[in-house]
Amino acid sequence: MSVKRIEAKSFMNKSELDGDLTCNPYYGCSHHCIYCYAKYIMQGPVTSKNWDEDILVKEFSNYDIPKGTGPARLLLSTATDPYQPLEMKEKVTRKILEAIVDSDLHVSILTKSKHVIRDIDLFKRMKDVSVSFSIALDDEMSAIIEPGASRPSERIEALKILHGENIRTGVLMAPILPYLSDVFSIIDKIRGYADSVMLDTLNLKNPEHIRHVMAFIATRFPEYYEGYRKIFIKKDKTYYQKLKEEILACESETPFGLKHIYK
Repeated sequence: MSVKRIEAKSFMNKSELDGDLTCNPYYGCSHHCIYCYAKYIMQGPVTSKNWDEDILVKEFSNYDIPKGTGPARLLLSTATDPYQPLEMKEKVTRKILEAIVDSDLHVSILTKSKHVIRDIDLFKRMKDVSVSFSIALDDEMSAIIEPGASRPSERIEALKILHGENIRTGVLMAPILPYLSDVFSIIDKIRGYADSVMLDTLNLKNPEHIRHVMAFIATRFPEYYEGYRKIFIKKDKTYYQKLKEEILACESETPFGLKHIYK
């Protein structure tokens, strides 16, 4: 993996999708997630060809919050993990949090890293912050499919620590990988520690992305290849619809904090 630096004008930008503010401290990500979609949609110096190998560290000329921003929602991050391993050395995310710690921003953090607990001291000073973990696999599957990320058991332990510090927490079960994600096992492990839980499917839209995922399944899990063809090539929604019914029944019987589930 190569690490380079790039000058950036502002640490926050307005999202084109919903008007929220976004912050991506890095270009690229070393988690090597098989299902990663960001590498196929980002317009910048790092593309799908080198997203996992050439990480660009953003260097900001200032951390000023534009006047009139007020209590807007700031998302860290929408295209890369703000706590990927390099953050422990570079501390770009921490510098950003230090700059906004006294602001009125609604800060929403999403990560696959156990190292997010490093910044508990800043979270406890902030007016409005939530920390969510992306968890959709068990440790064994995670080691194969998202090898550079903290193991799910480590993320769950970090979730518990943050919850114990009265920091608002969440879990994003996404992407749910057919036949590989044990949703109900994860629900059992996070129950009582997540203030909100959201679930989403594996979304394959970019042709290159589809080819990459399908080739991986054919090589590593050939027994599921035809199932993936049915779901993602033939667009059969039966698998996810049945799973959704089971998840909603689980929430109805024993609530676990479900806030959103895929359509």
